[in-house]
Amino acid sequence: MMNTAEWMDYFGAAMRSDGYTEDEIQDEFDWLGIERVAALEPKPGVPPSLQHLSALAELPVADWVVVSPLDDPKAAHWLSARTGAPVVVLPHTVGALDGADDLVLLFDVVVAALLQALR
Repeated sequence: MMNTAEWMDYFGAAMRSDGYTEDEIQDEFDWLGIERVAALEPKPGVPPSLQHLSALAELPVADWVVVSPLDDPKAAHWLSARTGAPVVVLPHTVGALDGADDLVLLFDVVVAALLQALR
Protein backbone atom coordinates (compact mmCIF):
# COMPACT_ATOMS: atom_id res chain seq x y z
CA MET A 1 0.00 0.00 0.00
CA MET A 2 1.25 3.48 -0.87
CA ASN A 3 1.98 6.07 1.79
CA THR A 4 0.47 9.56 1.58
CA ALA A 5 3.43 11.09 -0.27
CA GLU A 6 3.35 8.31 -2.88
CA TRP A 7 -0.41 8.78 -3.40
CA MET A 8 -0.01 12.53 -3.86
CA ASP A 9 2.82 12.02 -6.34
CA TYR A 10 0.74 9.49 -8.28
CA PHE A 11 -2.28 11.78 -8.39
CA GLY A 12 -0.17 14.61 -9.79
CA ALA A 13 -2.09 16.19 -12.67
CA ALA A 14 -5.48 15.06 -11.36
CA MET A 15 -5.04 17.30 -8.33
CA ARG A 16 -5.91 20.96 -8.48
CA SER A 17 -8.16 20.51 -11.50
CA ASP A 18 -11.81 21.39 -11.82
CA GLY A 19 -14.97 19.65 -12.92
CA TYR A 20 -18.72 19.65 -13.16
CA THR A 21 -20.33 17.14 -10.80
CA GLU A 22 -23.77 15.56 -10.83
CA ASP A 23 -24.89 17.40 -7.69
CA GLU A 24 -23.69 19.78 -4.99
CA ILE A 25 -23.33 17.05 -2.39
CA GLN A 26 -20.67 15.09 -4.28
CA ASP A 27 -17.76 15.85 -1.97
CA GLU A 28 -16.00 12.52 -2.40
CA PHE A 29 -13.35 14.13 -4.61
CA ASP A 30 -12.44 16.98 -2.26
CA TRP A 31 -9.39 15.03 -1.08
CA LEU A 32 -7.96 15.37 -4.60
CA GLY A 33 -8.28 19.12 -4.58
CA ILE A 34 -10.84 19.06 -7.40
CA GLU A 35 -12.70 22.33 -7.56
CA ARG A 36 -16.39 22.02 -8.47
CA VAL A 37 -17.29 24.50 -11.23
CA ALA A 38 -20.99 23.71 -10.98
CA ALA A 39 -23.47 20.91 -10.38
CA LEU A 40 -25.44 19.39 -13.25
CA GLU A 41 -28.51 19.05 -11.03
CA PRO A 42 -29.95 22.36 -9.77
CA LYS A 43 -30.83 20.49 -6.53
CA PRO A 44 -29.80 16.95 -5.56
CA GLY A 45 -32.11 14.48 -7.27
CA VAL A 46 -33.70 17.07 -9.57
CA PRO A 47 -32.82 16.48 -13.24
CA PRO A 48 -31.36 19.54 -14.96
CA SER A 49 -33.52 21.55 -17.33
CA LEU A 50 -32.26 22.74 -20.70
CA GLN A 51 -32.19 26.27 -19.28
CA HIS A 52 -29.97 25.13 -16.38
CA LEU A 53 -27.61 23.22 -18.67
CA SER A 54 -27.41 26.19 -21.06
CA ALA A 55 -26.38 28.42 -18.14
CA LEU A 56 -23.69 25.89 -17.18
CA ALA A 57 -22.34 25.94 -20.74
CA GLU A 58 -21.68 29.68 -20.30
CA LEU A 59 -19.48 29.15 -17.21
CA PRO A 60 -15.71 28.68 -17.37
CA VAL A 61 -14.97 25.31 -18.93
CA ALA A 62 -14.07 22.54 -16.51
CA ASP A 63 -11.53 19.79 -17.07
CA TRP A 64 -14.26 17.13 -17.02
CA VAL A 65 -17.88 16.30 -16.27
CA VAL A 66 -18.10 13.71 -13.50
CA VAL A 67 -20.98 11.25 -13.24
CA SER A 68 -21.43 8.02 -11.33
CA PRO A 69 -22.54 4.73 -12.89
CA LEU A 70 -25.98 5.35 -11.32
CA ASP A 71 -26.47 8.72 -13.03
CA ASP A 72 -28.25 9.21 -16.34
CA PRO A 73 -25.36 10.48 -18.51
CA LYS A 74 -27.52 12.41 -21.03
CA ALA A 75 -27.08 15.81 -19.35
CA ALA A 76 -23.34 15.21 -18.93
CA HIS A 77 -22.95 14.33 -22.61
CA TRP A 78 -25.01 17.38 -23.64
CA LEU A 79 -22.74 19.65 -21.60
CA SER A 80 -19.63 17.87 -22.84
CA ALA A 81 -20.65 18.41 -26.47
CA ARG A 82 -20.94 22.15 -25.85
CA THR A 83 -17.89 22.70 -23.64
CA GLY A 84 -15.42 20.06 -24.77
CA ALA A 85 -15.05 18.79 -21.20
CA PRO A 86 -14.95 14.97 -21.36
CA VAL A 87 -17.48 12.89 -19.42
CA VAL A 88 -15.80 10.73 -16.77
CA VAL A 89 -17.76 7.95 -15.07
CA LEU A 90 -16.36 7.46 -11.58
CA PRO A 91 -17.36 4.81 -9.05
CA HIS A 92 -19.38 6.16 -6.16
CA THR A 93 -18.47 3.21 -3.94
CA VAL A 94 -16.37 0.06 -3.83
CA GLY A 95 -17.59 -2.40 -6.46
CA ALA A 96 -19.48 0.20 -8.51
CA LEU A 97 -17.18 -0.31 -11.52
CA ASP A 98 -14.94 -3.14 -12.65
CA GLY A 99 -11.59 -2.93 -10.94
CA ALA A 100 -12.84 -0.94 -7.93
CA ASP A 101 -12.96 -4.04 -5.76
CA ASP A 102 -11.60 -2.49 -2.55
CA LEU A 103 -10.90 1.00 -1.27
CA VAL A 104 -7.35 1.18 -2.59
CA LEU A 105 -8.42 -0.07 -6.04
CA LEU A 106 -11.32 2.41 -6.01
CA PHE A 107 -8.78 5.23 -5.64
CA ASP A 108 -6.74 3.75 -8.48
CA VAL A 109 -9.80 3.62 -10.76
CA VAL A 110 -10.77 7.23 -9.90
CA VAL A 111 -7.33 8.66 -10.49
CA ALA A 112 -6.69 6.63 -13.67
CA ALA A 113 -10.00 7.83 -15.16
CA LEU A 114 -9.30 11.46 -14.30
CA LEU A 115 -5.76 11.32 -15.68
CA GLN A 116 -7.03 9.66 -18.87
CA ALA A 117 -9.55 12.48 -19.32
CA LEU A 118 -6.81 15.10 -18.98
CA ARG A 119 -4.85 13.60 -21.88
